[in-house]
Order: sequence, then C-alpha cells, then structure tokens
Amino acid sequence: MNPADLARVLDIFAQVAPWRLPLVRAAAAGKIAVAEPGRIATGKAVRSMLNRPGLPEVVLIGDDDYRSTGPAGWRCADWLAGWGRRALIHGAGGEGRHYEVAVQAAVAGRRLALVETTSAHAAAWAALLRDRMPSLIVVPKPGDGPHPIPPVRH
Repeated sequence: MNPADLARVLDIFAQVAPWRLPLVRAAAAGKIAVAEPGRIATGKAVRSMLNRPGLPEVVLIGDDDYRSTGPAGWRCADWLAGWGRRALIHGAGGEGRHYEVAVQAAVAGRRLALVETTSAHAAAWAALLRDRMPSLIVVPKPGDGPHPIPPVRH
C-alpha cells in the first residue's frame, strides 16, 4: 500500500473507529498480522487470512455488531480457543489504550484472540477462553450501562 492510500485508511479509522488506530497502525507498520473473520469462517480460513509468516498474529472477532451471539454463533470459536496464547475480551466502549495493550499482548504472546463483544456476551467468551490462555476482560464499570448502547429508533 502506498503512503497516500495508507493515510486515507488511517483517516477512515480515525473517524469511524479511532480506538482501533493502535492496532491498524501496528499492522500497517508490519509489526503484527491481523485477521477479522466473519461468523461463518472456519479456523482454516482464519489461518489463511493471517498469511504473514513470522509476525505476531491477532484474530479480531467483531461480536458487538448489534447481532451478537457470543461464541456459539462463531464457527471458528473453538479453533480460536485452541490457537490463541493470550486473549483480550472487550465488552465495553473502545479506548485507544486498550488496543495499545492488545498490540503489546500480541507481540509478547505471538497469538492474540481479540474479541470485541457485548457486555452481555463477555462472560460466555471468557468461559471459552480463560482456561486455555491468560485473558484480560474489559466490561463497563458498574452503572455505566450495557455495551454497545442500543441505537435510537425514530
């Protein structure tokens, strides 16, 4: 990717998902490989998405899209539990510092399962992953309400 294209991608992330910028920047700099599979992707398919031998790897599960299912709705969930060496289960609003920690965990552990989920499904993801790998679980503070905030319907 040329520098102008990269600048456009970073600008889009800055507008749409600024909390992810540390992850995107690390991938763009060639420090990590990132795969973001869909719900129907198999473990074999996820493996082929990474395709950057020698780099620390992050598999990013986007289960906070207003149709969250927890691990039961992800075909690669059991594979992820056996593949990862560390996990960050993120069931709260995104913050850049959380994704800086994710990059550090990926570099240190070589394989990071990064699960963006709802506060309602964080416990299910934790149950799947925590006994298989060290896991950090981020959920809203008491009284902050659920994640994600339901959209306003007019």
